[in-house]
Amino acid sequence: MAGKSFLAIDGHCDTLLRWHAQGGADPCDLERWQQGDVQVQFMAAYIEEAYKPVDSFARAVQLIDTYHRSLRQLGNAVMPVLWREDLEKVPVNVEAGRSNDEQGGSNDEQGGSNDEQGARGRGLPRPIGTLLTIEGGEALEGSLEQVAFFFRLGVRSIGLTWNQRNALADGSWHSGGLSAFGRQVVTAMNQQGMIIDLAHIAPAGFWDTLALTAKPVIVSHANCRHLCDHRRNLDDRQIRALAAQGGVLGISFYQEFLGKGPADVGTVADHIEHVCHVSGHAGAVGIGSDFDGMDQPAKGLASTAELPRIWEELLRRRFPEAAIQAIAGTNFLRVLKEILPEKGNS
Repeated sequence: MAGKSFLAIDGHCDTLLRWHAQGGADPCDLERWQQGDVQVQFMAAYIEEAYKPVDSFARAVQLIDTYHRSLRQLGNAVMPVLWREDLEKVPVNVEAGRSNDEQGGSNDEQGGSNDEQGARGRGLPRPIGTLLTIEGGEALEGSLEQVAFFFRLGVRSIGLTWNQRNALADGSWHSGGLSAFGRQVVTAMNQQGMIIDLAHIAPAGFWDTLALTAKPVIVSHANCRHLCDHRRNLDDRQIRALAAQGGVLGISFYQEFLGKGPADVGTVADHIEHVCHVSGHAGAVGIGSDFDGMDQPAKGLASTAELPRIWEELLRRRFPEAAIQAIAGTNFLRVLKEILPEKGNS
């Protein structure tokens, strides 16, 4: 893109379902990630209604198999993010908001080995990281041992619920909190080094989890209830608590979560700005696009290739470049660094 370049981490998409339906990866997705400067893409194994509750585990394993086969199809252009060390292999640590003609710099400035720096100097792309998640604790089918099992399969985040009630907690269609099993899962995920995702959970479960967890949590794809009164969105009290705990809210591009009228890039920026205002800083908000999981994205944000439009809008609103880079990616990066284990320690 022209002008400033901001490196992005997208906290949620449902692209894996499309890959499964079509029998493998779509190279066009890789092109869109590259065009949008996406450095890490969270990829959800969403358990559809037809597989709940008794076939959820098997469906999750099917989708995880598709994920790994698809990454092999894409070759060296992508890499799974499994360990803290893997974050050094994608350029998410580069200083914020440099223009495209300022992409030089020493090894000390940019990090990475001499071989990696040489490859970049020759114009060879660095891999895009993908982080495998499960959307819906139904996949555990009531077994705590499945947390470690899915970790071994490469899963690094689990959304405790979708909208319904499950064995862990109530989703947003209900009003209850964590169950005894849900509390065990939260503790097990903390110990395993997995990211807890509270998108879709009912408010009582949100508060139960924040009181219990020893690590930051994320809400991968939701928005601000103050701007759009939808049960999937967070109220200001939740936003402040999430920020105080070190967590991140990924702003979704789904029209229904953005407002009553037509939504566009400016509407997305409004939600980002509101999180910053409520929390008092830019460290608690990122993006969680929900591409391939919604039928009505905000106008002007049809794919990750158009993410730079958000950064341009934030620049227009006089956001500091460092704040924009935090929103684009380094807020999620901070959580990844804190929670993902080192390979030798797991």
